[in-house]
Amino acid sequence: MEEEIFPRLEKTEEIGKGITNLFGKNATILRGEEANEEKVTGTDLTGYNYYVFATHGILDRSVPWIKEPALVLLT
Repeated sequence: MEEEIFPRLEKTEEIGKGITNLFGKNATILRGEEANEEKVTGTDLTGYNYYVFATHGILDRSVPWIKEPALVLLT
């Protein structure tokens, strides 16, 4: 059901590679199953200057069960 409403974002792999090219070993890229709320909230982010999330953004009521603006991270 989620996949039908929120298709995979086509450019995320390209964005991840670009970030790795810019920051090298200082970049941490979470992909697929690894990109989840527990991993992000369980990581000490104090040493990072930038955070990049590839998400779907919802600003309207196009999805019936979402009643306010939201970000959707697919894993």
